[in-house]
Amino acid sequence: MKIFELSMGRIKHYVAAEDEVQAYKQGTDPDNFPDINYMPFEINEVSIPGYTITVTPNEPEKSKGSRQRKSE
Repeated sequence: MKIFELSMGRIKHYVAAEDEVQAYKQGTDPDNFPDINYMPFEINEVSIPGYTITVTPNEPEKSKGSRQRKSE
């Protein structure tokens, strides 16, 4: 996976995607990005010369109902 910057003017969001097509699909999702989904935005791959950026998904979250409250 790669990191992509979705930008429209001063608004910038970052997404992890395999390619620009997936990044575009994420950017046009109104649930994820209600501020840019209906507007034209730029997609740029984030890179640092001389380095490789890798993205590793987090482990799935455990069920939220199993948290215990701290006693006061």
